Amino acid sequence: MGSAFVKYPGRTLDHFYDAQGINYSVMAVSTQLIDANGDDSANQIYTYTYAPTTINNQTV
Repeated sequence: MGSAFVKYPGRTLDHFYDAQGINYSVMAVSTQLIDANGDDSANQIYTYTYAPTTINNQTV
């Protein structure tokens, strides 16, 4: 098996699962904490949820 530079690391897992015939869905959650006044306590908290989007049968 050869190797190559992976432009989009997430595609490696996609390729592996496709080759194994495994269907899956991945969702990621990210949180951003902002300490606006420097007191080591978050003044603002933002939570983002990322889910796969399909465009022209390609997951992006």
